Amino acid sequence: PRIFQLIEEEKARLPAFKAWLGGRKVSLFTTEELSGAAPGTLRAVIYDFVVNSGYNMDHFFQGMEIKTDFDFYMKERTHTHDIEHMITGFETNHAGEIALLAANMRGIYQYFVPELASFFNRVSAYLRAKTMMKSGLFYPESVKIELDAEDIGAAQGRNWKHPLFLIPYRDYLDWQVADIREEFGITNPPAPGEWAWTNAVSEDPRPSHDMSSMAAAAE
Repeated sequence: PRIFQLIEEEKARLPAFKAWLGGRKVSLFTTEELSGAAPGTLRAVIYDFVVNSGYNMDHFFQGMEIKTDFDFYMKERTHTHDIEHMITGFETNHAGEIALLAANMRGIYQYFVPELASFFNRVSAYLRAKTMMKSGLFYPESVKIELDAEDIGAAQGRNWKHPLFLIPYRDYLDWQVADIREEFGITNPPAPGEWAWTNAVSEDPRPSHDMSSMAAAAE
């Protein structure tokens, strides 16, 4: 398949990509592996997320046997998505998701050839398009913060050393998150809780809009 060919070509061009695929270090951790961490470390942050958030970091491809580089890519990106939220400061709220989408699009397109970058970004492209359409039509209060979040995310993604899914997170569990950010060019993370309010303006209940009057006004 063409995607396999592209992966092989990029492995030859990008040593970090080749090392990441070759290492196959899966970033899925048990609570036992994460407990007893020093404050401020990645281990501690992941532990807090796993124990207190209610999110499941293994939400796709459960039971999948990793046999190829492509298998590893698909599975590992499932695991690393939530870790990316933790280390970028783009939390798991509406604006945080938008900012992380924008950061990944910038980071991936500036690192990989466009054809492979487009494949890696196919889900993000869909999510970005449908979110903006939905907000533009039904959640006007959400549009402004989405634009701001895209700008902030894109600015950070341009500074990344490489896409963050290439980090072998098992090797960095006992690093301070601040040091990980410095190592990989993760700049200007929002303050914790800064965007917590954005879920309320992007989901029901939303302000009542008289769509019939809006349609009449447009005629």
